[in-house]
Amino acid sequence: VQKQCAIEVHRVLESEFGLSERYWPVLQTLFVEQGVQQTTICERTGEPGYQTSRVIDRLESLGLVERRSDPMNHRARLVYLTDSGEALRAPLEERMKKLHDRWLNSASVKLSDVKEILSKWLPIHSD
Repeated sequence: VQKQCAIEVHRVLESEFGLSERYWPVLQTLFVEQGVQQTTICERTGEPGYQTSRVIDRLESLGLVERRSDPMNHRARLVYLTDSGEALRAPLEERMKKLHDRWLNSASVKLSDVKEILSKWLPIHSD
């Protein structure tokens, strides 16, 4: 079940939004709080620094995020959504919520499976 749901998240992100599933945890982190350091994003997503850095680089090249100097620590950079990234928030979260709701209402999916899936893919809607 978990693999089936992961495949569906991948399909939705790719076909409807043109995004890799690897981008979702970083975007979701920034939907909750912007202006965070890359190390904070790594902690919140559980992804290694090198992988997070590559995802942020790619999101930056797509015009969805930008890095700015941290006024408190000039060596650090803070990550923010751009206007284009912010414009994705509502439609992307709404689509993911629809997936979440469908999985919760599916008779073939056990609640424990849904909770495990949600903790990985949809922590915003996991309560």
